[in-house]
Amino acid sequence: SEGIEPAKKWLSEVRCLSDEIISLCEKEKILGYNPLFFNTETEQKLPAISFLIRDWYKQPKINWLRWLDFSDSRFLKDDETKIKYFFYVSKEELKKSKEIWVCESVIDCLSLHQVFLNDPPVKKRAAISVMATGHAQNMDLSKLYGKTFIIALDNDKAGIEASLKLHNRLTRNRQLAYIFDLPKFQNKDDEPGKDFNELLQVQGEQGIREALQLE
Repeated sequence: SEGIEPAKKWLSEVRCLSDEIISLCEKEKILGYNPLFFNTETEQKLPAISFLIRDWYKQPKINWLRWLDFSDSRFLKDDETKIKYFFYVSKEELKKSKEIWVCESVIDCLSLHQVFLNDPPVKKRAAISVMATGHAQNMDLSKLYGKTFIIALDNDKAGIEASLKLHNRLTRNRQLAYIFDLPKFQNKDDEPGKDFNELLQVQGEQGIREALQLE
């Protein structure tokens, strides 16, 4: 059986994620692969990668899916008014972190998290994903109370609007929160880039570190 090898290959070769972050996903048992998942738009069974969304106690809640070979690939959406869980890689990393970076997609979360893996203990950061802008207002972030939130959703209209709403919600609850404005860059299609994974693909980890002014 090929197991999750196609998923790992896609994350590495297409999304430019490191072996270290992919191995961590495998260790945490949050990465999956389905070679024949039915797509309602194409009415075909297509290969899909999956990410396990867990609650704070690591209990499985949602399998979030993304088709790999469908040009308009997207996450399989559930009722956005009911999803209150956020995607995270490691609970232990979250607990140790002083800053929590809030990303839109799971892939962006992984892109940031692989950079943060090399943080010194005194300045530890971690990333989470709301999975879609419509979910941002529903996330239960109470277990992360007292940490600093850096909101870094996609740099498009929907992402900007969701960032403002989430910032207002957090600050009303006496949480320290800031909105991060991703510097302008061109993605691999020579179009304006909008997220961390697009930045990773064209500039590597160093590009993210420079954008975050980590060096």
